[in-house]
Amino acid sequence: MYFIIFIYFLFISIIYTQKVECKINTTSTEECPLIIRNLYLDIVFVFDSSYGANEHGFTGQLLSISGFLNSGFIIEQGNKIQSTRVSYISMASKTLTFSNLTTYNSVNEAISGLYELSFNANTGPIVNLYSGLMAANNQLDMFKRDGFKQLIVIFSSETEVDCSESTEMLYQNSSLNIENPCRAASIIKSEGKDILVVNLNYHDAPPPEIKHIASPNYDIPNDDNLIGNLQKLASYSNCNCPKSYTQFTDIELNFKGRTCAYFEDSTTFYYVAVQKIQGIDSRLIQIRSEIKQKFAKSLCEKDDCFFGLNQLNESGKWKWDGSDIDFNPKEYDNFGPGEEKKIGCGYIENTTGKWFSTDCHTVEKKYAIEILACDTENFCLL
Repeated sequence: MYFIIFIYFLFISIIYTQKVECKINTTSTEECPLIIRNLYLDIVFVFDSSYGANEHGFTGQLLSISGFLNSGFIIEQGNKIQSTRVSYISMASKTLTFSNLTTYNSVNEAISGLYELSFNANTGPIVNLYSGLMAANNQLDMFKRDGFKQLIVIFSSETEVDCSESTEMLYQNSSLNIENPCRAASIIKSEGKDILVVNLNYHDAPPPEIKHIASPNYDIPNDDNLIGNLQKLASYSNCNCPKSYTQFTDIELNFKGRTCAYFEDSTTFYYVAVQKIQGIDSRLIQIRSEIKQKFAKSLCEKDDCFFGLNQLNESGKWKWDGSDIDFNPKEYDNFGPGEEKKIGCGYIENTTGKWFSTDCHTVEKKYAIEILACDTENFCLL
């Protein structure tokens, strides 16, 4: 009996004293994954029912969203489940709320609800973007689920809205009407909500110019790529980092990555940095593409900083921290001249941005770590 108890406690002690190594698997591009069935968003759709859209165009909007929802969504009610909720509003001179975020319990119910919307129930000569945005925002506030990302998708035939002035100027300019769509959009986005604008253009007319109402790169045309663009941007909205981290993004390339980086301003040895972050679902930052290199360099700014390439496990063989992936120079290579052949651990040199090798145990530097974002492959609430 005592021997069995001894063996049990010996087994437990071995488990708890073993080195825990975190494995975070990502592709070389690290783009936010697009798995529609795993989306967990609250989405308010605002349809343009003005004369500019006309009844035929209004029906087209409904058909587009029907196709979007039918592409694999799971729609359910619940505060801690991985599912999406939707609601519908029409917008002309006034707005009309057809449903709220607690109305639909399945995709079939949500699609059936679309076909109950009526153009003639709320139409008029103008598009009141302010009213549409505020009605959608009220929905999101009233039926908020803590930790879930919120998205407004708004269709608009408005021909010209320019919100290119800074937010500060908007608030200081007393000549602006209080019911200003630019001001409304600025407030909504400052609260962490995304706005996606679908620019409607019919009969070969030039596309409307609605500037800076949408979140960055979230203004899209009503064309053959509409559903694909909606899917991509919905997945981007569902891909987010904790506040203390910086998300891997490139606005110019309309790219959003699924890793979240943190720059540690204090210095330490490379091997100590690796030990510090083991077992907490993080790794030293991987750089397997040119845009990730640009991002990492901006994160470290004017400092040398350790990153995830090292030879801790096997001398002469470069490996990425926190994964089973070997360094592949054909994938991406930024080593300085002759540095790849040296034994050691990698750091980003602050002036050139090139990778250099240094001793893993005797040299101290700052370092950059990363974790996975909350996304469709990693369900978590922020």
